[in-house]
Amino acid sequence: NKAVGEQLPLGYISSFSLSENDMASAEADMARLFPMVSVVRVQDVIAPVQSLLNILRYVLTGLGGLLLFGALLVLTSALLAQIRLRKEEFETRRLLGATKKQIQSLVRLEMGALAGLVLGVGMLMGLIMVWVVFYLTLSQDIVVPWASLIVGLVIPWLVILFLAGRNATIKLR
Repeated sequence: NKAVGEQLPLGYISSFSLSENDMASAEADMARLFPMVSVVRVQDVIAPVQSLLNILRYVLTGLGGLLLFGALLVLTSALLAQIRLRKEEFETRRLLGATKKQIQSLVRLEMGALAGLVLGVGMLMGLIMVWVVFYLTLSQDIVVPWASLIVGLVIPWLVILFLAGRNATIKLR
């Protein structure tokens, strides 16, 4: 390079793409021809950032699981408290001829609808937050684990249905 001699101007940046096979010889040639030049592989810079993003995904997934568990506890306790408050209503229904099974079905239907609504809205809000954080802010592709989401919604919903029906029957004793 006769135009600039052995030194490039300070702050000069150049980029080029090479195959992995040509990279080692190109780095050796650059070091020999331009001793003051630094070669930075983009992949070497991106790899730690990508690993940090993966760690952030795991942390957010763990926090999401903890939040789902906490929400399940709060929702279940609120629904069971509602059943306790409605004990007199259930007794009145029993006096009017409703069987325990009918009251249990009524409670399960009400609690199932309410729990399904709350869990569905929570899942939707979580998906929107993941989309905002990863897709809009960090420009990362999102792969939604639908099977995990469905299991994460169905299991708490079934637990709530079981506890609601069981608790309604216990309150009638």
